[in-house]
Amino acid sequence: MADSGMPIASQRAAAIFREIAGPDVELIPVTVEGESEPYFIVNAIHAVDCVDEARSEGIRRWGPEDGRPERIGDYKPFDKLRIDPTRTEGRDLFRVKRCLVYLIASDRLKTALEGANLTGLRFIPV
Repeated sequence: MADSGMPIASQRAAAIFREIAGPDVELIPVTVEGESEPYFIVNAIHAVDCVDEARSEGIRRWGPEDGRPERIGDYKPFDKLRIDPTRTEGRDLFRVKRCLVYLIASDRLKTALEGANLTGLRFIPV
C-alpha cells in the first residue's frame, strides 16, 4: 500500500488487473525505493452504488458535527460491509459509492490474482 492507502501492484499483478478489469482500472506507474522492476498504483475508475444496508453492520454516516461538510451523508467505514451483487454493474474492480475507502474485486479477479501465487494480497468477503 502507498502512503495514501492506494494499493501497489507488481508488473505481474498489473498484467492481471489489465486483463481482467481493463476498463475498470487505472494503473499508474510508480517507483518503489530499492526495487528495480516497475510497480503500479491500482486505481478503480468507478464508484458503484451497491451497499446492501439491510445486511451490512455498523452503518454510520458523516454529519455536520464531523466538521467535513463535503462528506455529509457519505458512509463512514462499516463494521461489516455487505454489497448487493446485482447492483455491481458487472464490474471487476470498483469502489463503493459514498465510501471510497473500499476497493472491491470480483470473484473472477480475485481468483486470477490468487492463481498467480502473488504475495501481499488480502481479500475480505463482502
